[in-house]
Amino acid sequence: LDYSENEIMNTEIFSLMCNECKARMPQMIHPDMFAEEKFITISFRMVNKNGKEIWSEGVVTPIEQNSNEQQKIIWHIRDINEQYKSVQALKESEEKYRTIFQNMSLGILQVDADENIIFVNPAMEKITGYSSEELLGHKTPDILVIKPEQRLQLKSILEKRLKGEANVYE
Repeated sequence: LDYSENEIMNTEIFSLMCNECKARMPQMIHPDMFAEEKFITISFRMVNKNGKEIWSEGVVTPIEQNSNEQQKIIWHIRDINEQYKSVQALKESEEKYRTIFQNMSLGILQVDADENIIFVNPAMEKITGYSSEELLGHKTPDILVIKPEQRLQLKSILEKRLKGEANVYE
């Protein structure tokens, strides 16, 4: 967060959080949560010395004390900003490619190592006349009409795939 040890020592943790996170904290951390758990882990945004919001992860642990004392907790905080950005970028990339596959006119199906169909795009449904529900979980050669010579080619491709060799079947 770019604060020196002297600047951050004895600072109220909530004063370093973004306003939205401050507002959500009472729902995220309350004494009842520690009845079953020894600690909780939460993600939130903190504001660094320059005013920039940084994603952080906090492990919150209660301190044992007398029942008449106010609950005290220890925070262990780490910067997860880069990790958070990577996860968000991955989600955006997955959504982008999912949209491409869903909207392209080329029929695509994805199979697992056992040739079970695990993904079908709408174009493949239109081409085959089968819905995705009818295709998913079935083996490709069992549900799609494949010429005998194509079955041999498909078997060869499957054997290569099981050895880790990538390929495309048309």
